[in-house]
Amino acid sequence: MKIFVLLAAQLLAPSSTNPAATQTPSGSVVWKSIAHNDWTSATQISLNGRSYNPESAEKSYSAQLSTNTTSPIFRGEVRNNELWTDAMGGNDTERAELDGAPTLYPKGTEFWFAYQFLIEPGAPQIATSGGYPGGPLAWGVVGQIHGNGSQAAVPWALSIVGEVLSIHTQQGAQVDKTHWRSENKIVRGRVYDVVVKIKITGDIKSTMSCWVDGVEVASSVGLTIGGPDAANYVKAGIYRGWQSEGYPPLAVQIANIEHGTASLMSRVTTRAAWPSAK
Repeated sequence: MKIFVLLAAQLLAPSSTNPAATQTPSGSVVWKSIAHNDWTSATQISLNGRSYNPESAEKSYSAQLSTNTTSPIFRGEVRNNELWTDAMGGNDTERAELDGAPTLYPKGTEFWFAYQFLIEPGAPQIATSGGYPGGPLAWGVVGQIHGNGSQAAVPWALSIVGEVLSIHTQQGAQVDKTHWRSENKIVRGRVYDVVVKIKITGDIKSTMSCWVDGVEVASSVGLTIGGPDAANYVKAGIYRGWQSEGYPPLAVQIANIEHGTASLMSRVTTRAAWPSAK
């Protein structure tokens, strides 16, 4: 039994080429607000050759890009009862995300998705008023793969509910499956590396592997992922609900986001450099 425990610990330990890192938001980083999304190319932003639509409450601090770093950092901030315009009258959700819908991956296509994120220092995401005071987030994700269709399925998501990271997939009408849950709470200001390889078929031919900080934390074969949507796309930032429960402000930074059909295994073995101020 001791040998098994030791071996398991070794397998779960990050590789020496991808050590844990911390990054406290620096006062030397200059932030600039992103243009409010009007669903045209004029308001899209480009990162690593991919276009994104910004989705946020459209305040000056809601969605920003760094202007003086070695590569761009996206910063999204949500505050209680400030909603993305398109969500008004809908499910009352707060978000500050980069919507990658300009790049669609047809059902059955194997593709990769990699990014880094940190959650800025702040109050734990526990409700303070309304709804169910003292309760945790109903949902909160810092990265997701979304169906492009009326089913609104989220085939893959990285959750922060309960102040811990967890990996989820969905099938059909949002039937959720938890694949992994961290034993430790999120460290604010720490940079986390995420890499996903996924094939979404809407049936048992789906596959998924996910690495966090160079360690494979989830792997799935023979489990249905996705639904009838003909294509899927990536999103990164913060998306949380329900807003009526009065959660504290939350700010997330995203860097080195990539996705495509080419392998991103190199992002598993070698940590990308978090952008620094020039």
